[in-house]
Amino acid sequence: MNCRMSVRNGRIKFYPASLEYIEPVLRSLDQQVKYESIRPTASFKPLFQQTKRIRVGITCERAQSMSLEQLWQVHDTGLYYSSGITLLDLKILILEKLYLVCCLCGHNCQINRYKTKGKCGLGLETFYENQNSLVGEEAIINPTAGIALFGCEWNCSFCHASDYLNVEKGKHEGALLSSSIWSQINYKRCNTIMFSSAGNPTPHVINILKVLRGAPDNMNLPMVWNSNSYGTKLLWKIVNGLVDCYVIDLKFSNDNCAQYLSGCKNHNSYTLETFNSLIKSAGRKIIRWLLLPGHLECCGKNIMNMLSKYDFYVSLVDGFSPSNKMKPNRLNTDAEKQRAKDMIEAHHLKDINNPIHSNTFWK
Repeated sequence: MNCRMSVRNGRIKFYPASLEYIEPVLRSLDQQVKYESIRPTASFKPLFQQTKRIRVGITCERAQSMSLEQLWQVHDTGLYYSSGITLLDLKILILEKLYLVCCLCGHNCQINRYKTKGKCGLGLETFYENQNSLVGEEAIINPTAGIALFGCEWNCSFCHASDYLNVEKGKHEGALLSSSIWSQINYKRCNTIMFSSAGNPTPHVINILKVLRGAPDNMNLPMVWNSNSYGTKLLWKIVNGLVDCYVIDLKFSNDNCAQYLSGCKNHNSYTLETFNSLIKSAGRKIIRWLLLPGHLECCGKNIMNMLSKYDFYVSLVDGFSPSNKMKPNRLNTDAEKQRAKDMIEAHHLKDINNPIHSNTFWK
């Protein structure tokens, strides 16, 4: 995908906001790139690297012959040994069986991903694009090695990454996701690695885990899981112990708005299932409130009520930028932006963009 650049009210907007695209443009204007960044400590150890070393006491041959129920029993015991396959291997084996009757997102297609495709338009393969060093994220994530995945279980009418949604009719874009991706990351420039900077990681979960299994042992950047809130409890159970920072994009708290604008049914019940799963999961959690124009009353108020029940960090993203193909088709007003900020403060939520919270996030 090529970079898209637009100018509005004297401001240049890049998508994706990659340093590899931004720096040459600003240099031509005799300007420097400035962004906020809070780096994890030098001693940071990613959770997935630890999970790769945990062994569950059964051989590969034994595991292959076990039923899904038996594999879950081994997974859930929390008993670890000095031999056998790793916990990460076990999670992949469980996913191989779950893909026979896919139930990882709220669509609950129940289809065999080895033979056909679900509503996400995906079967077994994952195609990706390396977006290089992204700086349009929160300070605790910037710069991130953005891994954009082709395919998503939603079809948002306002999606700025719609290039990554077209996976129908066998159309393949990007490169096939594999462990070779580790040689493409600029470890000196990036502070984190993010799945997925476009698309959504949920329907790609088995291939993401296989990539993590092939990561170099000295890879010590935090793994960020950026997704919607439509995963089932089985998905969150699988990725628990692998993700250092969850970034959940929350747009709605009204089922009618979610179905009309994104094509997802029962949004709120799956969002609550996601939140209740995350409180049991290791790793840090950020809920991004993507403020949509005109949705403060129908969605904003209940989003605040939902979040007030959990101890998550919150990040307000209010820079919605429409095109003539999108709905809603206007910007957020200054009044809407200010009211959203006031609502976060009134509910005493932990704003990750406040240095009080961001400066201690990785400690």
